[in-house]
Amino acid sequence: MRSRFLGSWAKGTNDEESDVDLWIKVRNHVDEVKIARIMAELTKELGREVNILVLDSERVKGLKEEDPIFYYSLVFGSFTLWGENVEA
Repeated sequence: MRSRFLGSWAKGTNDEESDVDLWIKVRNHVDEVKIARIMAELTKELGREVNILVLDSERVKGLKEEDPIFYYSLVFGSFTLWGENVEA
């Protein structure tokens, strides 16, 4: 598993009103209710909106084929918060 910042936090253009966008690559399916709970807890704790995009290998492969611009923004327009720093 690895997690990465994307958006304004990855670009260094975040300000006091910026939300926090993360994407997490997982090996197995993750319960969406659990992710929603984590997002709510982080939003409350940080005092700003937190968005989490969870992708497994199949979804990453689909993005690479169906939406290459978004795929490359995830891979090259984000930075690793935790985990390996290798291509998605």
